[in-house]
Amino acid sequence: MSQAVANIAHLSVPNIKPVVIQNVEDAERVRVGDSYSVLCAHGLPNSEYAVRGGITEAWFPVIGRPHTDPELGVRDTHLHCDERFMTDHLLHLLVSNYYPTILDDMIPVLWIPPLETGTAPLMGRQVLQCVREFPRRACINSGGARCHPGTMDQMRKLEEQYGDKKIGDCRVCPHRGTSLAQVAPDEHGVITCPAHLMRWELKSGKLLRRY
Repeated sequence: MSQAVANIAHLSVPNIKPVVIQNVEDAERVRVGDSYSVLCAHGLPNSEYAVRGGITEAWFPVIGRPHTDPELGVRDTHLHCDERFMTDHLLHLLVSNYYPTILDDMIPVLWIPPLETGTAPLMGRQVLQCVREFPRRACINSGGARCHPGTMDQMRKLEEQYGDKKIGDCRVCPHRGTSLAQVAPDEHGVITCPAHLMRWELKSGKLLRRY
């Protein structure tokens, strides 16, 4: 499927009125169990699970744009996966070494060709079912033993750099412009960016530091 696709995907069933599938970006609220038109990127999984199964390519739901994070020591170009639409199978393809703790302390990332090569990732839309809400990763919040050390170091750097920023009414993370509009707040009114895990107080818009 090419990237130049229609904004609305249609499912046609004989003798039945076509069902209009909404772009997930346009949904006011994404509900578990419902299906949406989701932006996906073609990738090359390299986990142990993928190798054992002989799986050399797959499509992964993604959020945001291709980027690097040199301020965090991440210079390789990547996309963040939209975990709401990732089945256990897709999670295994990327991060089988860490699963089943993946939703607690790791972020599924799809590595793609460097931006400077001019080789754009193959992207398109697929109709996928939402299988979970955005994870909140409570273990990172509490600094528990299961926290990934690299993630902890990255969080310290991000909090130092963005400690005086606010998300504002538009609910967009100032780090990489990730939309927070569909992220549900926890019982304390805090939302966690699904891309790089910074936590924001919804009422004040302020960053809540962990360290």
